Amino acid sequence: MRNNLNITAHTGCDGTRNDSLMSIEAGIRFGADAVEVDVRLNEKGCLILSHDEKKDRKYENHPCLADAFDLIVRSGGIAVNCDIKEVETIPSVLELAAEKGIGPERLILTGSVTPLVLGKNPIILKRSSVWINIEECLRYFCLTENETVKTFQELIMNTMEADTLLASLAPYSASIMEAVITECLRRGIKVINLPYMENIAALIHRMKERGIGASVWTVNEEEPLKRLFGLGALNVTTRNTRLAAETRKSFG
Repeated sequence: MRNNLNITAHTGCDGTRNDSLMSIEAGIRFGADAVEVDVRLNEKGCLILSHDEKKDRKYENHPCLADAFDLIVRSGGIAVNCDIKEVETIPSVLELAAEKGIGPERLILTGSVTPLVLGKNPIILKRSSVWINIEECLRYFCLTENETVKTFQELIMNTMEADTLLASLAPYSASIMEAVITECLRRGIKVINLPYMENIAALIHRMKERGIGASVWTVNEEEPLKRLFGLGALNVTTRNTRLAAETRKSFG
């Protein structure tokens, strides 16, 4: 992948069905550097592509991750972003990627990959590139009045989406993000995955200063894409791969 200005084709990109092999093929065809898939485990213990959970774990007609990996391998150099929906699938994802010859430079993990999980399983960072979701960081790291790091659960108990979390912490965002960045660097995390926001320029700039890449989702329109490419974001995740690839041409 590039040093910056990467494009990840969001699952269901360019008019295809979510978590389909056609979606992967479209991302490859329209010039993405990586394609995203949502990963779960079915009732037979097979890794499959699905965003939503089924309580009986019977995911009929859902592609297997092995077939998705085969497409990735045949594509040449494209990477795959596995959005982990169930943390217990991580070892199996790593094992399958190794079997298929997909190394850490082409295997990106996002989603339910928490700082706690990485602390307990350091092998994850050796066998994949972790782009940790900002909401997972915020749930674990928060700067207090004494400038010490404490668990985010002590401050906000209910689960929130990333943009809601960031908005609720707006008065403290600068200090909190410094704590998050410092902790990520300490743990060897080099990329933070965050939603597109109006005040994202300052955040990307500060992350770049500290050696942390910004991966931003989900950006589908031309003006925000231009803005992020102009800021030198490490990655933009989009459902509009064709537009993103065309827009990027102006930025080299």
